[in-house]
Amino acid sequence: VVLTFSKNVPLNILNNSKEYRFFSFVNGRNESMLAISHEDAAQFEDDATKKQTSMAALTVTLENESLDSVGAYAFIQTTLAVAGVPVAEVLSVHDDLTLLVKDENIDRAFQTLRNALKNPDCLKFG
Repeated sequence: VVLTFSKNVPLNILNNSKEYRFFSFVNGRNESMLAISHEDAAQFEDDATKKQTSMAALTVTLENESLDSVGAYAFIQTTLAVAGVPVAEVLSVHDDLTLLVKDENIDRAFQTLRNALKNPDCLKFG
């Protein structure tokens, strides 16, 4: 489930120490977004301004040397775009790139990236 909030983020999102099945929070300039497993979403839904259901997360962990290379994220996103896999949201931290897609597209997204990454030459950037 992907929940969007106005800039006034409910503090229980940030102060809750509970372990979730999946939890990723992004705080932007004008809104915030919480991607969370559907089993854990109910406690936050009342404060959300938008709710997207039937979403799946695909997280790619990049090696440290890839982080300094030009085009590492672009390769992943372009590969999915060329295959016709729509990406609904992108979440990123230092070495993880999480792509949120509709449930119906997760198998194709995974298989597309898996096949592309089998070729080690495709990972050479710059």
